[in-house]
Amino acid sequence: NVLATNRSALAMTASGMTNGTYRLGWSFTWRYPRSTTSYIAELFIGTTSSWQLFEEPSEAGANERYSASGFTYLSITGSVETFDIRHRVETAAANVTASMYERCIELWKVN
Repeated sequence: NVLATNRSALAMTASGMTNGTYRLGWSFTWRYPRSTTSYIAELFIGTTSSWQLFEEPSEAGANERYSASGFTYLSITGSVETFDIRHRVETAAANVTASMYERCIELWKVN
């Protein structure tokens, strides 16, 4: 069961980077079979929450899989950076599991 506290679903540490502008992309599919409480996913850059998904599945689609994705540009000046997709539920429920599938973090230098 996913609790009401963050759990890491995918983490990446990039090292040996040179100063510049980078494009960070992320995507995943999620499922939470409850329509009465919300599923929450966050992207952390270092220790800072930089993006958040806050969704309550509709009653008709509570057992469906949903997709989420995004990207941002970062100015990186250090040689090491960490990225982490974490997820949780608003209110934990016994015998109910929130799941994350097909997780991806991509990073490439653009300038």
